[in-house]
Amino acid sequence: MTAAHSNPKIAHLRHQSATYRGEWNVHATTVRDSFTAFHEVMQPDGIPKVVERICFPSLHEAQSFTWYLISHGWRCTWRL
Repeated sequence: MTAAHSNPKIAHLRHQSATYRGEWNVHATTVRDSFTAFHEVMQPDGIPKVVERICFPSLHEAQSFTWYLISHGWRCTWRL
C-alpha cells in the first residue's frame, strides 16, 4: 500500500497478525514540528483508502502514539 502524501514519512506501521487492519503512516506536515498519522485500509478494488487521520502538535506526541500502536501488536519501521 502506498499513499500519495508529499510530506516526508517518519514511520510506517502494519499489524503483525492482522494485515486486514491496514497500515498507519506518520508524516511530517508543512507546519513546523507538527505531524499527521493516516490509517489506510486496502479497498476491494485494490486502492488504499484513508479511514482515519490524527494530527499531532509535536514529534513527542507522534512518537507516543506510535509506541501505543506498537504495544498493541503493530510493527513499526522508523524513518527519522
